[in-house]
Amino acid sequence: RSPVVVSGTGFRAHERLAVAVSVHGQAARSARVVATTAGSFRTTFRGLTAPKCSAVVVIATRASGAKVRLVLAAPGCVSAGE
Repeated sequence: RSPVVVSGTGFRAHERLAVAVSVHGQAARSARVVATTAGSFRTTFRGLTAPKCSAVVVIATRASGAKVRLVLAAPGCVSAGE
């Protein structure tokens, strides 16, 4: 699926973050974002595709250096019964 869109919640209001996305077999991409007053963000990685059943890793790094990591093993491949 292209482009890859990443959103996050639970951050501090106006917190600055570095968001990196890695999709299996492609070069990692990164973006700097600022969380909204509600502590959320959304950013689009144009030109990056996440084909069905590909592993996706998202890392949001806070200004303090603390990292939040999300690994989607194979989005779109898990059946409803699993």
